[in-house]
Formats: sequence, C-alpha cells, structure tokens
Amino acid sequence: MKKNSIFLLAGAFVLAIGVALLARTLLTPPPPPVVAKVETRPEPPPPPSRKAILVATRDLHPGEFIDGSHMDWREVEDNPSRSLYFIKGADQQETLYGATVRQPVEAGQPLTVSVVVRQGEPGFLAALLKPGMRAVSIPTSRMESNFGLVSSGDRVDVILGLKREDSLTVASEGASAPNLAAQTILRDVRVLALNNQARGEMYVRPEEDAKDSGRRTGGGTTTFETVTLEVTPADAEKLAVAKEVGSLQLALRSAREPFDPEEIFLTSGVTTLRATTDVYVTRPASSSTASVQAFRGSSSESITLSGR
Repeated sequence: MKKNSIFLLAGAFVLAIGVALLARTLLTPPPPPVVAKVETRPEPPPPPSRKAILVATRDLHPGEFIDGSHMDWREVEDNPSRSLYFIKGADQQETLYGATVRQPVEAGQPLTVSVVVRQGEPGFLAALLKPGMRAVSIPTSRMESNFGLVSSGDRVDVILGLKREDSLTVASEGASAPNLAAQTILRDVRVLALNNQARGEMYVRPEEDAKDSGRRTGGGTTTFETVTLEVTPADAEKLAVAKEVGSLQLALRSAREPFDPEEIFLTSGVTTLRATTDVYVTRPASSSTASVQAFRGSSSESITLSGR
C-alpha cells in the first residue's frame, strides 16, 4: 500500500512537471525574426539633361529666306533659356520657314530670337530691303494687281495711266473721244508686300501626304488695296507724283527673263488713244465730185465727175 502511494505521487509529480513545461512553451513568445542587414549604396545622381538649340548650317544674310537646309539642332552643355534660343521639343523648325535675319549670321552660330524676324513681325520688311533701296506703297485694286496673281517677290513694270477730263478729241462723226495716255515709268522692280503680307506662307507638305503629288489647291482670290515696291530714292519720288495724277497698273514680268540693268534707265514713249485704236481716228470726208483732165489730140478739156 505504501508502495502504491509512492508511485502515485511520482506520477503526479511527473505530470505536473510536463504540464508546467507545456504551459511554459505555449506562453513563451516566439523569438524575433533575424533581419539580414543589406548594405545599400547611394544611387549616383542622373546625368544632367542636354538640350538642343537651333544653329545656322551656313552663312545667312538679311533678306535671305530661311528654310530647312539653313538650320539644324545642336546639343549644348549649359541650360539655354527659351526666351533667347529656339529649343528642340519646345519649338519647331517649320515655324521659321520663310523668316529672315536682321544681321549676318555665320555658320554654326545659334539662331536667337532677337536675330530671326518672321513675317508680320516689326522689322521684317526692313530686313528684306537691299542697301540703298526704299520701300514705297502705292494704291491698287484687283484689276491693277492682275486679280491677285502678282505676289511678293515677283518683278513688275509700273504703268501710269492718265486721263484729261478737260480735253476731248473730236472724231469724224462728231463724237468726242477722251484724251487718254499711258507710259511705263518703272521697269523690273521687286514686289515686297501686298497689303501687310510681305511674303506668302511657305507650304510644308505633311508627312502623311508625302505619297501624294503634293499639289496645292488655291483658295479664293484676295483683293489687295496696296502694293509695296522696292525702288531707288529717285523712283520713290517719281511714284509719289505719279499716284497723285493718274492710276498705276502693274505688269507682271516673266521669272525666266534675264535681268538687264540698262533696261531700268530706258525711257518709254507715251501711248495715246489714237495709237491704241482707230475707232476715234478722224478721217477726211470723201468728196462728192472729182475733176479729170481729158486730152484729145492737141486740145484738152476739164471734165467734172459727180459721185453717187
């Protein structure tokens, strides 16, 4: 009996120890996870972005129109300002087509906003003028400007038309003919502008239409009120007087006609109405009678014939 009590106490003790160990195991928090330390290096700063600006690929002079062959993009080290330069991505080359420069620009030199002048901007017309020449505007109309077929850059002759209201020529049948005359007062002068359009818009064909013929369809005819011509100072005074006394007509010259400096100094004759048409030419009235001398042998007599 005594031996059974000992076993029972030993079993209870062992059971108590097992329960204690189990409770300790359940109540003990898990150890924290081991975090491996990874050595991180700072990333190098990104390289500075390089911007490209427009530069001239050849020497440019005032009055020379810019196209795609005159400029190209070039990267620069510093950070250029768009208020002074034309920057790739923010500006397009096509916006400078047809522009010119205020002063000579050497090849490789940047095209700056202060040097490039575009159509409609102040100073554009002055940059187109050749040294020693003057720009003079004269009034015109659709008919006098060849119904809009004359454009800036063309070369024309200027014809002065006169009409004297106080002098009439009496024709053969009593009708009075106006006293009209015309004369070419200027030859081979360049048209600078029509109204305020110093140069027609340069046409740039879109890439998606490159497979087409590229044919352009013209719009409606524009009516011009003034034409600006490039003339010498002496011819400027001549035009100032001519536009006060008569009408000025533009005669378009061929683009294939060679330039003849001596032609500018030729004096043109005056073309009158009599030299233009025979409608108003006065002819002597035909006589109703005629006299003939008849000879018979040694005698002669005068015979009068009456007309019908």
